[in-house]
Formats: sequence, structure tokens, C-alpha cells
Amino acid sequence: MGLTTGDHPAIQPEQVTEFLEVQRERLRKVAARNVEHERKARNFQDAVDELKQIELHSSSSISQQAGEGKKWKDYEKELNDLIAQKEEQRKSEQLPMHQEAFVRQIATLFGDDEGAPKPGGDDVEVVPVARNSTSQSLKCPIKGTTDGTR
Repeated sequence: MGLTTGDHPAIQPEQVTEFLEVQRERLRKVAARNVEHERKARNFQDAVDELKQIELHSSSSISQQAGEGKKWKDYEKELNDLIAQKEEQRKSEQLPMHQEAFVRQIATLFGDDEGAPKPGGDDVEVVPVARNSTSQSLKCPIKGTTDGTR
């Protein structure tokens, strides 16, 4: 007879495993959303900085526009256009989501190898880091050297 709490049966190991997998998947999604929010925030900040520089260097200031009865600039539209430009510029520079540092860190914590390159893919090769290793532990088993010489 298994352990019970009141009228409820004890939690089974399969239930714990299932629960943990659901939580891992949630954390993977949170990590990906975090990276996406970070990208959007960087694009927004860069667009604001660029718009600020444009306005500082433009010949027409807000006071001149107001004094001459000209219409106000549509800064919202300009800012949205600059954000879209930044997103488009950075698309080619961005790593695939599974290669982003934070997503890889989460995958590593869970023991996943999602971030590892797939055989035959164009991904960058991932070299494992040997922690707390000495030059003795990194010697070539055949030649006994640590510097790659023969």
C-alpha cells in the first residue's frame, strides 16, 4: 500500500516527470520570448537615438515650426519606420533562436542538446569547454603533448 495524504494518493514518479517536462518547456518558451523582447528593445532604443540625432542636426527646430504655423512632425510614424528599418537590418545579423546565448544556457541547464549543430547543417561548430581542467588532463593520449605538436 502506497503513501497517501488524506484521501489523495501519493504523486507517482510519472506525474513528477510529466510535470517537470511541462515546466521545462515553459522555461524554454520564456527564454525565447526574453530574447525576442531584448531584440525589440534594442531596435527601439537605436531608433530613438537615430531620430534624436536627426532632430538635433536638422535645420528646423520645434520652436521654428510652431512659430511659422507649420504642422508638427509625425514622430510616431517616423519612429515606427526607423524601428522597422532596424529590424530589417538586423535580421541577417541575428542568430537563430536556438543559438542565442540565453536559450542555449537554458538548454544546457536541462541537458538538452537543442543548441548543438545538426550533422550536415551550416551551423557553427560548438566546442565543449573543459572546466577545471589542467594541462595534464588535456594532454593528447597518443603523443602526450598539450600544444597540438607532433
